[in-house]
Amino acid sequence: MHSTPPLSTAVATGGLNGPFHLILNPAAGPLRRRGQAEQLVKSVTARLGSPVTHHTTEGPDHARLLAQQAVAAGANTVLVGGGDGTINEALQGLAGSGTCLAPLPLGTANVLCSELQLPHHVTACLEQLVTRRPQPVSVGLAQWPGGQRHFLLMVGVGLDGAIVADVQSGPKGLLGEGAYFLQGMATAVRYRYPTLCLSDGHQQWHGNSVVIANARNYAGKFVLAPAGGLQRDDLCMVLFEGRSPWAFLRYGLGVLSGRHVRQRGVTIQHGKCFSIDRLPTGGPPVPGHVDGEIINGTPLNVTIQPASIQLPLPPTG
Repeated sequence: MHSTPPLSTAVATGGLNGPFHLILNPAAGPLRRRGQAEQLVKSVTARLGSPVTHHTTEGPDHARLLAQQAVAAGANTVLVGGGDGTINEALQGLAGSGTCLAPLPLGTANVLCSELQLPHHVTACLEQLVTRRPQPVSVGLAQWPGGQRHFLLMVGVGLDGAIVADVQSGPKGLLGEGAYFLQGMATAVRYRYPTLCLSDGHQQWHGNSVVIANARNYAGKFVLAPAGGLQRDDLCMVLFEGRSPWAFLRYGLGVLSGRHVRQRGVTIQHGKCFSIDRLPTGGPPVPGHVDGEIINGTPLNVTIQPASIQLPLPPTG
């Protein structure tokens, strides 16, 4: 059986490497229309100029299993067509393998595509993907009692987690990215703002909402962690302190303008490991999410796994 080469030797001299596998979520965005999935498979095959093994998800967590099977079958590149949730599911089967994950934007927000500076139109995205060289990047790991999940972008706990949880059961499909902003205002008004305790093993910080970022961007278009990045070997903690919706409205405007890094009540710290718990301990878990996927929340331990997967990063210079 062909095995995936180690990260040190798997980087291509130019463009994506085969064998290629394609995982599609048929319920994602435009693929709901008849014939769109078949047409996409043909387009991917033609543009890559190489045979593509095609898989279709059939339910929750199926993308993880299909990704594991692709790695076992010797895939060097796994293209994932779907939203951020489908991509995160596939990541669970790819993390640590050295295989390249190539996203195709078919969901609502497509945050990873924005982070990679890829167009949000599938055809244009493919045109750029085939010219990019896969490069090793770090993957985060969130662990809580009874579970764990890898992530490429971020972990959010507190108000950020509550907003994502509300969006999942709200108008996301109808309003797209606008649902996050509309729901954010509604959630901030009713949220109770429990106190969180953050620690990197040496220092402690207190606040009411936190994002542990592996990437620079938040909500696709806004830079939350200016000094962060997928190729760093650490994470960036962005902690917000405040117990009212007005405080977080101010923080939100700060993120939109890029001024949050200098705002009072915002703490930014880089580290390889962070623990998150509520104060006082022992209360109900504070809501959280991993790349937009809802998790049980606190207590939580978040660590970095350097060079754990490959992504088609944008060219530098």
